Amino acid sequence: MSWRDKSESDDYVSIDGYRSVCLVTFNYDTMLDDAFATSVRPITTLQDYISSPTYKLIKVHGSVNWAREVEAPLVADIRARGPWQIAYELIDRASELKLRPVYHLVSEWPIGKSSDNRAIFPAIAIPVQRKQDFECPREHMDVLRAFIPEVTKLLIIGWRGNEQHFVELLKNLREPMVRGMIVAEKQSAAAEIAVHLQHLRSVWNIGVGGFSHFITSGEADRFLGGNMPQVTVRRAGT
Repeated sequence: MSWRDKSESDDYVSIDGYRSVCLVTFNYDTMLDDAFATSVRPITTLQDYISSPTYKLIKVHGSVNWAREVEAPLVADIRARGPWQIAYELIDRASELKLRPVYHLVSEWPIGKSSDNRAIFPAIAIPVQRKQDFECPREHMDVLRAFIPEVTKLLIIGWRGNEQHFVELLKNLREPMVRGMIVAEKQSAAAEIAVHLQHLRSVWNIGVGGFSHFITSGEADRFLGGNMPQVTVRRAGT
């Protein structure tokens, strides 16, 4: 997602005149984190995901290197116990777990206790169609919610548009016709995603052939530059 700077200032302009770019992923792995660290800034705290004025990285379903503090049950003698012992206990007592909305960026596994001897548990959400919650720090979600109304272009790669809680967020797009691009291996798959998102009344471009083809064919450059044919997806009967 990106928005174009409509002012005369060149401050914070990133690519092709876009003032800010927000990368949203539903994956748990750290591939985007690694690229972000190389191209934007190293990620050493959770704040680093959102502190760049130009690029934001939002991981709405959590990450393999995130953890949340355990509020209950209390873990006895935590200082004297190793992380494997604590991790096994928390897994055995998973049905009893109550987690605080306090997140940690971790670099050691298994995830069982923090460096300051707090019980912690992996911050990962299982993606389901009707899921209501995000597994993401509140500050990250605040940034995303503030970003969405400013979006002028929306690029979708590898997301099927099924998670209703995120689709609801996209209803806050302010532009009357946000230009969108859906990248998929086959046209039928891209068209299905467009139907899922038809309530947005966006003007969709369809990129067929997968992500690699999208990059090497120049479609990515043309979409970001604004020179592409368009497909409008409308509700049935309109």
